[in-house]
Amino acid sequence: MNAIGIAVLVVGIITTLIGGIRFLLAAFEEGVWWGLGVLFVPVVPPIFLILRFGEAWRPALTFVAGFALILVGSFLRAAATVHI
Repeated sequence: MNAIGIAVLVVGIITTLIGGIRFLLAAFEEGVWWGLGVLFVPVVPPIFLILRFGEAWRPALTFVAGFALILVGSFLRAAATVHI
């Protein structure tokens, strides 16, 4: 169970990184100021997602799916260490 948790965790981390990079690239393709805003200002990514939903929904969904995998992998690892 621990090895499966680690594998899911690693896949989640990679998926989250890919989604985040793709989201950042979509912002920079829209404009330099969007890209810098998404990179440095915490409130800009949700605004960018709402205003440019057509370009940003796939990377955002990839990021969220990766985060969900990270949570699942973490829970699997925690369950593997609990001994009853």
